[in-house]
Amino acid sequence: MAKSPKTHTHRQPHRHGCENHQHGNHWQLRWLRRYQHHNDSHERWARKTHLKHRREWTKKIGRMALSAIIGMALCIIVIALIAPDTFLNHLTGKKMLDGDIELHPTANRHLKLDYDGIDVSHHQGAIDWQRVACDTCVKFVYIKATEGQTIIDTNYIENVNQALKAGIAIGSYHFLTSKSSVREQFKNFYSVVDRRKQTVVPMIDVEQEGVRGWSRQQIQDSLELMAQLIEKHYYNQPIIYSYAHFYNTNLAPRFNQYRLFLARYNMNEPIISGIGQPTIWQHSDQGIVDGIAIPVDLDVFGQNTNLKDIIMKHRPN
Repeated sequence: MAKSPKTHTHRQPHRHGCENHQHGNHWQLRWLRRYQHHNDSHERWARKTHLKHRREWTKKIGRMALSAIIGMALCIIVIALIAPDTFLNHLTGKKMLDGDIELHPTANRHLKLDYDGIDVSHHQGAIDWQRVACDTCVKFVYIKATEGQTIIDTNYIENVNQALKAGIAIGSYHFLTSKSSVREQFKNFYSVVDRRKQTVVPMIDVEQEGVRGWSRQQIQDSLELMAQLIEKHYYNQPIIYSYAHFYNTNLAPRFNQYRLFLARYNMNEPIISGIGQPTIWQHSDQGIVDGIAIPVDLDVFGQNTNLKDIIMKHRPN
């Protein structure tokens, strides 16, 4: 049987590799698009997160600032209610003493109204008493000794010894408070104030800040007891220091027979109902005295008054 002749089949060119290549490009493109989409999504998420955190921090800072403002406002209100005079002093830059409107501190800083004396405490720091003694205006100095039942001024002993050494007439004062009994306060004063070293009569400092909480009657009764104890043990009736308005409101006329040392920081001397002018007028708390680095209280004798009127007697009548 005859064999059929062989037929040759023409194959199409092999294209499998090209198709794979195109297929690979397609997946790369899809991957790149997904990657780009992922990056875009991540960036959008990052921006949203950043903005969210930023808004949260802004709100948090705002709340903190509001809380701080409210806290400061409450503090100011409390200070204004508790110590209105102090609050007004800081608010206006003016000095007020129990309702007396005073001059701005710079207005009387350098006034030398023929002042006759000064009064000091630890607030004035270390004092060069030899230099103070060279100021011929300074005829006397009142030095803070005690406050309340337990407080002794840290500079008292040094101030007394150095002032006496410099030849200055000295007196000592007690700051009366409503926080302890008067008899205990006198014991504190008596424990440090040596009668033999006093040149001028002792002084009792009575201010609204110290006796806050006492009624008018309690203030008067307590002051009178302190004055009696001092007179009994120091053989001299003390001089009473206060602010002019506070004295006229809370102490007059009961203590009008005492020598009075009144503060009023302007050009007009204080007037006491019924008796006129005080023995000593504290006319400034901004005095500049050589030897004292801190502004100091300046005191001037009232009319027809001089150093002899406050000299200490050292033996009983």
